[in-house]
Order: sequence, then structure tokens, then C-alpha cells
Amino acid sequence: MEKILESYYGTILAIDKDGKVVYFNSNVLISTKDLTREYLQETTLYELVKQGYYSPSPSLEVLRTKQQVTMQLGGRVMLPLITTSVPIMDEDGELEYVTAFSQDMAFVNDVIKKADFEHLKSVQIMRYANEISDNMEYVAESEKTKSIFCYLKNAAASDSTIVLYGESGTGKEVMAKYIYMNSKRKDEVYIPVNCAAFPPELMESELFGYEKGSFTGANRDGKIGLFQMADGGTIFLDEVSELPFSLQSKLLRVLENGEVKRIGGNKIETVNIRIIAATNRDLLEMVNKKQFREDLYYRLNVIPVTIPPIRERREDILPLCYTFLNIYNQKNGSRKSFPWKPSRPLKPMTGLATSARSEIPSSAFMLRPPPTYYPCKIFRACLYMPRTSRGRWSKLCL
Repeated sequence: MEKILESYYGTILAIDKDGKVVYFNSNVLISTKDLTREYLQETTLYELVKQGYYSPSPSLEVLRTKQQVTMQLGGRVMLPLITTSVPIMDEDGELEYVTAFSQDMAFVNDVIKKADFEHLKSVQIMRYANEISDNMEYVAESEKTKSIFCYLKNAAASDSTIVLYGESGTGKEVMAKYIYMNSKRKDEVYIPVNCAAFPPELMESELFGYEKGSFTGANRDGKIGLFQMADGGTIFLDEVSELPFSLQSKLLRVLENGEVKRIGGNKIETVNIRIIAATNRDLLEMVNKKQFREDLYYRLNVIPVTIPPIRERREDILPLCYTFLNIYNQKNGSRKSFPWKPSRPLKPMTGLATSARSEIPSSAFMLRPPPTYYPCKIFRACLYMPRTSRGRWSKLCL
């Protein structure tokens, strides 16, 4: 038992109902100036307070009130201590002993800070998680798309950085989620970030976070950066080409060593994350124009993947149309359908063309449940559809 009590990080000081010291660990002697073991073994807490060793004394307050007391301990202590004194009763319910447990205030504040950090982190992660759909399915009708998914599934098994190249609306974010769902980090957090959505002056605070009071208008409790929120999981940096040149060196540090430092902070944190990036620009051309760091380019471009536009994957068009209409029907509780039938059964899938995803809902309200159809403006594909009730047909070409 003595070894157990001696291993306690803080101080332990016990007195009986008369205030006589009956037990103390060695940390009591270390934390208090000019206090010897011999003196402590023969004295009372009343005398210690009188001599100025402790002031105020929570244990004396417990002797008076018989209630647990917590307060900051002053006097000749080497460091500010936070002390909790606990009453110990005998079988008759009378006060028998009082035990005081003390901890260094800096240690306590550090524990509180870490607890607040974890709580804030969990809250912000949940906020991001609620914005992400977990029911992801994917279009893979064309051979090009099938080959891309096959390649990405193999790449997802590694922890290497992946850059997705492609025009706007080709489905880079969907592909990034596919990589995440097939990686060993799929049970960890996934955070998508659009680098073009933040003003350059706010980008650093979003990615790296900041300490409280770092700048005017900052959150009074500080803020956790997205890199720290993604620790252990995956972060998707969409439009990475829009990252300010001044921040590219800090991103390089994250890629090389996993090092993150908040604005206004002195402590360097280490994170373990997998980075997936995407862009609709040619990063190598930007390097040649001195718009993108060359060393960052090679750190990012470990596994480059180019996603072809929808016009090069025509077999995906019809599944996309049906998928987005199904999503519209589920969301609105409707039974809309297209005025044509596919030549073969199509599985509902989530698509890769942003234009199709927005076009279908905007036109679906003009459709009526079968068998009556109205003219509608549907995603511009090579599809035949009725223009009038007399059965005239029109061909809409991409």
C-alpha cells in the first residue's frame, strides 16, 4: 500500500480529527519549502498553518464542515497547487480522518485543456460527419469508369497521397469518398475541404486552427484546425491548386512530418492523416509558372488519377439520369419517371456528373407519374423522348 500511495503524481496529506498529521507521501516534502520529515511527523495541521506552510487549508475547513472542499493551496508551496480534502467517517458516522490530495495547477490545466480539445474535436467532427452521406453507390457502366474504380480500389489499400485530376463536375469528390471507403482508415473520420471556398486570409486558421486571442474576431476558446480534426483518418483537399502560395510550405510540413502548429501557438502537434487532393488545373503547368511549389507537387503527386468527363463516358449518362431521379423521388415522396424505358435493367447508382445531378431535380417537377407524360427538359444526352401527345420524337444530343 505504501508503494501505491508513493506512486501518486501529486501530494497526499492525512490528518486525524484533532488535526495531527498521520500520513504524508514524499511529494509533500518536495513541494513545500523548509519542511522536514521529522517536523511533519510530530506536528499538527494547525501548527503548519500557523507557521505559514499552508494558507488557506482546505482540510481545516473539512474539520469544521465535515464536507469535501476543493481550493487552491497557498503558503510555502513551490508551485500553485489545487487541493481536494475529503472527510473519512467511522462506523458511527463521526469524522475520523481527513485526506488532502493536491495536484500542480499546471498539470490540472493541461488535463482540462486536453479534455476540452477532445470535446471540441468530437463536436466539430460530428458536424462534418452529418454533412456527408454514408449511402454512397457509384456509376460504373462505361469501361473507362470501371477501370478507374478498379485502379482506385488498389490505390486505396496503400496510405500514399492521391491527386485526382479532372474537369469541374466529373465526380472527383465521389471518387475521393470511394477511396476512403475502401481504405484501412474507413472506420476513422473523413473530412472534405474545398480550398477555394475560404478567403486566403482565413485558410490557415481553418486548416491549422488557432489559439484563443490570436487575432481580432477569433473564437475566445480557440479553434481546432481541420488537420487535427482528421487525425487518424482522411482529409480531402478539393481544389488544392487554389491553396495560397504562403500556405503551401505548411502543407508540405504536414505531408513530410505530420507537423501542425496553430496560429498564435508555440507547440507543434503531430497528426497521422491520409491526404487525398483534387484539382481541375494542371499542377505541373502551375509549377512551371511558379504558381505552385515544385516540392509540394512531387509530395502530392504520388498517385495521380485523371477522371474523364461525362462526354467521354456516354454509357454512364442513362444510369445517372435514373439515379438522380430516384434520389429526387425518395426525397420528395414522389413517383416521377422518364418517358422512355431503358433497353436493359439499370441499377440505381450515385453519379459522377454535377451538371446531371442539378439538371434532373430542376426538371423532374414537370414530369407526372406514369402513364401520362409532359414535355421536360432533361440532362442533354443522346436520348429519344416524346415532344407531344401525338407521339412525335426528338433527339437531344450532348
